[in-house]
Formats: sequence, structure tokens, C-alpha cells
Amino acid sequence: MTVLVIGAFFIPTLTLLAFALLGTFQSTTQKAYRPIF
Repeated sequence: MTVLVIGAFFIPTLTLLAFALLGTFQSTTQKAYRPIF
């Protein structure tokens, strides 16, 4: 029961965290590789 509750709480948090990290990583790489005009 507790494992289900912990999983239901942690899985969405981990997915949101992964999406946030991916977004910041993509934005930083785009800034780094995009030539500044």
C-alpha cells in the first residue's frame, strides 16, 4: 500500500523533473551552439 502511494507520488515528480532538466539542457545547448548575431 505504501509502495503504491510512494510510486504514485514520485513517478509524476520524477517525470516533471526530467522534463524540466531536459528543457533547461536543450535551451542551454541551443544558446551555446547558436551563433550570436
